[in-house]
Amino acid sequence: MVPDELFDLIAFPDDSDVASVERQQAIEKSFSSIWLCDNCGRLLRETEDGVVASYVAETTPPRVWADFSDRDALGRVQLRHPRSVADINRQRLLLHPPLRLVLYGESGDECAGEANFGLDASGNPDESLWAVTLD
Repeated sequence: MVPDELFDLIAFPDDSDVASVERQQAIEKSFSSIWLCDNCGRLLRETEDGVVASYVAETTPPRVWADFSDRDALGRVQLRHPRSVADINRQRLLLHPPLRLVLYGESGDECAGEANFGLDASGNPDESLWAVTLD
């Protein structure tokens, strides 16, 4: 539901932009322009050119490519391979744990799971890393 022109600034900020006033204004702008339609129950947002955009929740979990052999200390599949990152960026996914995903790999295997924050080198949660617990 983040406007396209603000997506990268909000979802993937540079380290220097994380706490910037510009980023905070972008967040406020993107979420303050959304309202709920009383008739259909959809989320709506008026774009800067006056067009009303409708957002319909996707009912199927997003599919993301995964290297099933890349595991963290907890045995979760890590989504740090360039192909995984490309799938995440292409679909403009934001990680708000828990996030249901379907992972697929080279062999054609698919497996559903729940994405959460990965762990950094010292074992602390890192919001820039994704790790999936498979069902």
